[in-house]
Amino acid sequence: MQSQGDLFERDYHELVQEECEIIASMASQHEITAVTLDELDKAIRNLNTGKAPDIHNLRAEHLLYCDSDVKQFLLVIVTKIFKTGQFPHTCILKEGLVSQIFFNERFTNSLYKLPWYNHPTSHREKYESVLRTRIAPFVEQSQNKVQRGFTKGSSPANAAYVIKGLNRESKDSKIDLHLILLNARLAFDVVDHGHLMRRMFQQL
Repeated sequence: MQSQGDLFERDYHELVQEECEIIASMASQHEITAVTLDELDKAIRNLNTGKAPDIHNLRAEHLLYCDSDVKQFLLVIVTKIFKTGQFPHTCILKEGLVSQIFFNERFTNSLYKLPWYNHPTSHREKYESVLRTRIAPFVEQSQNKVQRGFTKGSSPANAAYVIKGLNRESKDSKIDLHLILLNARLAFDVVDHGHLMRRMFQQL
């Protein structure tokens, strides 16, 4: 028998899914701005160089130093993907070279107990870079000024000043302070991305 908490989570998730469908319907009615060559160039320059090739044997350097004709061809493909929301069958985004890593100094004799890392393809990183560049101005406008952990070029250690101030304020006011810490490096492996997209839509 499901608990009240489980029932609440199920009902809430269903409501979020319904709202996501409405948001998707609203978004489909808006004209998507075509990707410009400047956006594509910036996205390519943001790719991490010096890394191993992906499953297509492509490196970031291939895109960084490709001919202008190749960039024009890529621009057509990227713009088509943005406008239709569909990826070509040959454009693999979720597959990659899988390699094993040692995480948090955890060593074990069992290979199955070690985490695995899936190297993303150059295709996926390119699209993500264009999207990040487009939404950055909107995110900066709505982002809380004291939120520093996810801010580019800022250390999460800046949060220590905020926490210290809150702790002092709670003691002076004799109010209990409940501090919840999020391990963002692990949390997004299990979070429902539909909930995140819905929240982002509400904020922007």
